[in-house]
Amino acid sequence: MAIPCFRNVLGVVKKPCRSDLEGAGAVSYKCGMKLVMVMVLTCVACAPTGPEKPTTKDGISESIRLDFFSAFARNDVAAIRNFAREPLEYAGLWFPSAACQTEFPVARQIGADKLADFAACLATLPLVPSMRGDTLYGVAVAMYDPGVEIEIGFDYLHPDQGATIARIGFAGRQGRADGIPAVTPDALASRVIAGDLELTTMPEAKAALDAEMATMHQKFLYTWFKICVDAEGSVTSVRARDTVSPLLVSTYKPIIEGWKFRPFKLGSQAVPACTLQLFVYPKDKHPAHEELPLPDFSDAKDNILHVNHEVMTRISGVTQIQPDDRDKTVIGKSKVEAIEVVVEYCIDEQGSVGKEFLVEPSGLPSYDAKVIAYVKQWKFKPFLIAGVPSRVCSGLKIHYTQH
Repeated sequence: MAIPCFRNVLGVVKKPCRSDLEGAGAVSYKCGMKLVMVMVLTCVACAPTGPEKPTTKDGISESIRLDFFSAFARNDVAAIRNFAREPLEYAGLWFPSAACQTEFPVARQIGADKLADFAACLATLPLVPSMRGDTLYGVAVAMYDPGVEIEIGFDYLHPDQGATIARIGFAGRQGRADGIPAVTPDALASRVIAGDLELTTMPEAKAALDAEMATMHQKFLYTWFKICVDAEGSVTSVRARDTVSPLLVSTYKPIIEGWKFRPFKLGSQAVPACTLQLFVYPKDKHPAHEELPLPDFSDAKDNILHVNHEVMTRISGVTQIQPDDRDKTVIGKSKVEAIEVVVEYCIDEQGSVGKEFLVEPSGLPSYDAKVIAYVKQWKFKPFLIAGVPSRVCSGLKIHYTQH
């Protein structure tokens, strides 16, 4: 059921690119599927009044994305304001304007009384689409000078009603309170002053990685790291956000921890910063298109390895979770194309689920509650790291289509 997750979600450029990860076989999340209810209603009695509007999820999402970035290219504050409707989850941004920094200094929900001011501040940002996509459907990745990277999550029910920004903030947040500025890997790499950026692999480590690839029958291994530096440019944390190989994590992590950078500055002020960076072994297998991994809502203080669902071995529990009859009736009457839920979970050393998080809801609260109840019942074989049963976290997209 899983589809490679290095494709361009949000319909940013193309259809699912299974070939990007052909043979990887360890990617946990289906790509290009909307995570909330998408109500696609057809008005057969309405006469066409302009260009035909898209009706597929990818088409609608691409149209919304183009409209959003077009508004920034035109510096159209009114159009940007139309995207900003309450409740808007603001997860932190850096504004060149001192007044905007003062008015919107920290993450919070923005109410109707502040939406016009927030839209005006957004319009000051020279946002452009990122070359990277996002695992979550309906989420666009954008960037602006001096290399800040953000995610914009859209919510919409019908194309004629227009889209709204459900959430906007720094990319790759770790936990709901994470407010450290996110930057692109290139922005951070341009400031490197010391360290082995080539990630030189010793012969014995290379042999071990090659053996693991052969055992897994894969052509390459990968891991996403969230790398954070302090205001002086020293690496403060290197956390694996999604991996198919704990061995790759233990091989690359100490090398990355030795990197040193010139301070990253926002305006004239040196600040801490983080980046999400994909590492692939062998390096020549790096995909042409990157897609940011799922948000990590596990305890930020507990540095548990986040692994791909495909490398977990579930031994009991149901994943094909159907809505109750009442919800099925709601789905049928609403002509909903599909519903999906994204959950994150953590297992203990015995393979039991100890924590679970609803990352993206379906739009049906009772179905979401049912999914969480089933996730709590899942049981896995203990996950071994260097032969030792270990606590790990993972994530999964649960998809239901009603015919």
